[in-house]
Amino acid sequence: MKRGTGVSRLAYMPDVRARLHRMFFRAASLLPGSVHGRFLRRFFEWMHHVPDPRRYDAEPFEIDTYDHPVRPYAVTAYERVEPLSRDRAARAREPGTTASPRTRLLRTVLLAAALAAGTAAACRPVAAELPLPSAFTARALQERYERDAWPGRQFLALSRQGDGQAIEVVGDLAGARRAIVYVPGSGQSLAAFDDSQESPGRAARALYDEAATLGPGTAVIGWLGYDTPSLAHPEILTTWPADRGARRLRSLLSALPRTLRISLVCHSYGSVVCARAVAGGSPVRDLIVTGSPGLGVGQAADLHTSARVWAALGSNDDVLRAGLRIGPFGFGADPVSAGFGARVVDAGDAWHHTYLRPGSRTLTRITHIAVTGTRRAA
Repeated sequence: MKRGTGVSRLAYMPDVRARLHRMFFRAASLLPGSVHGRFLRRFFEWMHHVPDPRRYDAEPFEIDTYDHPVRPYAVTAYERVEPLSRDRAARAREPGTTASPRTRLLRTVLLAAALAAGTAAACRPVAAELPLPSAFTARALQERYERDAWPGRQFLALSRQGDGQAIEVVGDLAGARRAIVYVPGSGQSLAAFDDSQESPGRAARALYDEAATLGPGTAVIGWLGYDTPSLAHPEILTTWPADRGARRLRSLLSALPRTLRISLVCHSYGSVVCARAVAGGSPVRDLIVTGSPGLGVGQAADLHTSARVWAALGSNDDVLRAGLRIGPFGFGADPVSAGFGARVVDAGDAWHHTYLRPGSRTLTRITHIAVTGTRRAA
């Protein structure tokens, strides 16, 4: 859900209906050739109430019975045609026989949802949950860091299964009074842990360095503890990966010492994970979301959490915010909209991947909220 190398063309299409159409037809192209044509013909008949002229089990000469010119083409086993009678064509043009744009959109959404559900059910991630330490004392943490030894880094846990997962600590977690947990969005992996400003490794260090300017006592956790959805996978339009990630994030939040003041900073799809993790109650004091497509609810109050909800959206961020939710599909209202109820953070002209750019005002504002729970004085 970010702009950058490898981002699906879905992100640049002009409206929601066009995006759903593109996703639907890309997925349909994966069907076996023996059923692909028949499937699309049925789809168009159902969508537009107009029979598709290119039908099966008819003779090539019958193309002459059409009442409109047709360009000649080679007729193959999958490109047979059937006559479309003048009566049926006339009925198709009668007022009221063609579906309205709203009806066609709804049908497209339902078909795309069914297709995404089937695809997602067949492609669930298999990576196991990362084990957490039994205690967060200095000795227990040091043992964990040494077990997953990485020069100059402190990993609570690390796994190379699947796309890889990791939980990194920046700072002295055993002696900290405050903890900031950073949760990344879609398309992240162990191989890309330090690749960009929104990746968990670099984001955690940027937050830690900025928090250090406000005084000692803050540790930052870069949490890649869930299987982030791929930008090219239909599951990215659902809350299923967020549900699985939220269960794992709650395990970490519950295990952290109760003496810590905990804040969540969550980017893009990670904001959906965080919202579901804090829903219904958690030890989190502040939830700060950046570049969020939605939190899976219609308004902040629907989360039923004591955490203060903050939302930042840069003027150059083109993240899809459809404001739509049908069951597990879609992410609900835009968190920065007036009626949502979140505290809006000025993100200036930030792009989707630059909220935590070192030296930026947006990073300063977000870190100040995460550390103190208040806005930074102008």
